[in-house]
Amino acid sequence: QVWAISFSRFPPNGVSGVVVISESHISTHTWPEYRYGALDIYTCGQDVDPEKAVIYAVDAFGAATSHVTEITRGIDEGDAIFFHSFVTWEEDLKKRKPAKDKKAKKKDKGRAQSGKK
Repeated sequence: QVWAISFSRFPPNGVSGVVVISESHISTHTWPEYRYGALDIYTCGQDVDPEKAVIYAVDAFGAATSHVTEITRGIDEGDAIFFHSFVTWEEDLKKRKPAKDKKAKKKDKGRAQSGKK
């Protein structure tokens, strides 16, 4: 369920915005003059595949490269207080073929992604 959507344009062509959905949110900031966009995808729950959302976003932006930082946070992994885990990777996407199932990808949520075109 979508709770709120807010986007603003900035000169010359940038966009910043947020979509708040049940147990999650997606925020984006773009700098077309630098061919750069940053996207944060936050999800809660066990039934989501964050990588599918990242792949969808990278394809939608037409990014040639991406730098992904995945942050797992919350009470998990046997830690009685809080558990935080960071994983980072970079990928050259020029040779990767776009995913085929766009309807399924629209339903997915992910964690954190930013990419350069």
